[in-house]
Amino acid sequence: MRYGEGVDIVLDYITIKRTSGGNLGVDLSHQLNTFWRADYIYGKYNRGRSEFSLSSFANGHRYKEAWQDRTEIFHTPDGTFQRTQEGISGRDYEMYWTTTANYNYTKDDDYFLNAKLNFYYYDYPHNYSDALLRNSESMATTHLIDNNKSLNTRPSLDLYYFRKLPRKQSLAVNVVGTYSNTDSRHTYREELESIPLTDIYTKVDGKRYSVIGEGIYEKELETGRISAGLKHTQAYTDNVYSGSGDYTTHMTESESYMYAQYVGTWKKLVYNVGLGASRNYLSQENVDSYNRWYFRPQVTLTYTINEVLSARYRYNLRNVNPSLSELSNVEQWIDSLQVRRGNPGLSPFLYHNNAVEFHVNTAKVKAGFTFSYQYQPRMVMEETLYDVSRGLFIRTYDNQRSSIVLRRNCI
Repeated sequence: MRYGEGVDIVLDYITIKRTSGGNLGVDLSHQLNTFWRADYIYGKYNRGRSEFSLSSFANGHRYKEAWQDRTEIFHTPDGTFQRTQEGISGRDYEMYWTTTANYNYTKDDDYFLNAKLNFYYYDYPHNYSDALLRNSESMATTHLIDNNKSLNTRPSLDLYYFRKLPRKQSLAVNVVGTYSNTDSRHTYREELESIPLTDIYTKVDGKRYSVIGEGIYEKELETGRISAGLKHTQAYTDNVYSGSGDYTTHMTESESYMYAQYVGTWKKLVYNVGLGASRNYLSQENVDSYNRWYFRPQVTLTYTINEVLSARYRYNLRNVNPSLSELSNVEQWIDSLQVRRGNPGLSPFLYHNNAVEFHVNTAKVKAGFTFSYQYQPRMVMEETLYDVSRGLFIRTYDNQRSSIVLRRNCI
């Protein structure tokens, strides 16, 4: 629980820390015949117990020929019809950039302080999907122009402090503050001989503020290791919809999570048992709030059969909250036949994850087999309804009966 879900082993590296000097590196990758880049710049400077570092990565591409072919079949109470989209070659552009400035202060193994400032930038200004549109109920062929544009920025500040205490004890505190801003625009137009038949424009401005704080205590025992922690997440999300419909939504979300975990050994068995409880709170304007407690157990059992074979069983239970876009009773036009709408009546759901692993490890052969079983009762999934009075297909969300996923992986 301390190191995250699905982490079975933690490696403790002993490194040499520089006390003076630094380095600077540049790695540039570009294509000559089209726009494509993957550039990485980094630097680090050490002085005494302090270390300053800066890194930046930029990745972008442009496609001169991008198109999409699609066939959709619609079922109404009066019958079935088919719509076919034949893509026309168009352009596509995407740009991704992330920068991190970091400072840390270390005093032997006694304590460690780290401050990290991150900035994430993702720009998708051109995602065109021009096409010829044909409907089985009509002889006419229309021209479709479908364009999506989005811009996401996300600065964050991450503060981490670790202190070693007497008698093989330690304490770690982590606080992360994040601000996320999203600007998304969608243009959809159908034309017949240059005469507009459908003209849809939607714009979404989204802002999300979140603070995550966590404290972790750990003590080493002769027979194992015990740890306990408390984590709280507080977030506020605001979305403003304009264009084909004007709406404003606001949601407050918080989660408090406390846990205790013990890792020990018994003969050839290594066991990791954790017990946790979380409180989830969701509140949306003009909608009843949601407040509930959940029990969150976690078990990992690893058994060494011999020097070659080993087996492991993992189980964990967690809670999943629906997003604001899924909860908001806001209509957004997709095209001339379909509308996307949220459902304020959604409820969070539980996620059960079971996995059994077998591993073979020799000097010449390394192989593994994993069988996993995931059960999600009342999972939030998309469904499509038909509004007879409006003649529209409503794509919305609801808590379905359950979702079961079986997986087998071999390595």
